Amino acid sequence: IIEPEIVYSPRDAFYMNSESVDLNMSQGRVSSSIIAAYPPGVPIVSFGERITKDIINEINIYLKSGIEVIGLDRGRVEVILEWREFL
Repeated sequence: IIEPEIVYSPRDAFYMNSESVDLNMSQGRVSSSIIAAYPPGVPIVSFGERITKDIINEINIYLKSGIEVIGLDRGRVEVILEWREFL
């Protein structure tokens, strides 16, 4: 069981600027979408939660097992574009 680190409320995260990054390069970033294995469709990571190495590993296990992962687009995930990235 992976305990999520909630950085922003889901509402705030939904409305923040975002960018698409490779899943394997997203460690430490904050998700601006939901990523879920289907079935059963339970989110692995949700809006405003930090993406960790454990989460990336879990998603890669699902992908290698042939389980569909909703919220990925050709191996990329939407993450919040935080203000410090503009500097």
